[in-house]
Amino acid sequence: MYKYFSVLLFLIIIIIAGCKDNTTNPTNPTSKDIIPLKTGNQWIFTSEEYDSNNQITKVTIDTLKILKDTTINSEKWFVFGTNSENTSYCILRSDGFYAMSKDTSGNFSPYQLYKYPASTGDIFIRNMQYFKDTVKVLSTSATATTPAGSFSCYEYQSIYEQTYYGFTIYIKSLDFISPAVGMIKTETYEKKSNGTEYLSGSMKLKSDTLK
Repeated sequence: MYKYFSVLLFLIIIIIAGCKDNTTNPTNPTSKDIIPLKTGNQWIFTSEEYDSNNQITKVTIDTLKILKDTTINSEKWFVFGTNSENTSYCILRSDGFYAMSKDTSGNFSPYQLYKYPASTGDIFIRNMQYFKDTVKVLSTSATATTPAGSFSCYEYQSIYEQTYYGFTIYIKSLDFISPAVGMIKTETYEKKSNGTEYLSGSMKLKSDTLK
């Protein structure tokens, strides 16, 4: 998978969504259930990687499933994985969707992945274990279309940019999430040597099985 997505996949590749017909709208824009968390829920995505000339270099089908739930520090967390391995822990809280993983000492480090409910223009810091980025809510009514249908979504933009030893890492991600449904589409952008952005990867909902 492309670079940014491989990082978030470890966290939840997240977030995930489903649809039983060709067109779906959020059922309740103020619901806390921005992502349906139930053991056995499964989502299938088509992921594509692109070079700087907009040519597809790789296509994969990614399947995510909620494997089980578990109690951590008196809270009920859900375990996301691609198989029997536990890849990430997720929970819904009053201010949004959280994920966490174990640090090098074996301790759990939760962080806010998506603010919800939210308003257009809201900004928050996503402070993950190895890096942090700034996330902005670009829209609360963006339309995203995938093979699973068309959805009204919250659109989140995250930007990570750091320079190490003269080399700059730039990653911008646009995540389209439909409340009470989940992630519909993700687009990832990097920069060419001349500083212009290009689409380096995308993930689109293909189908789902929701309990």
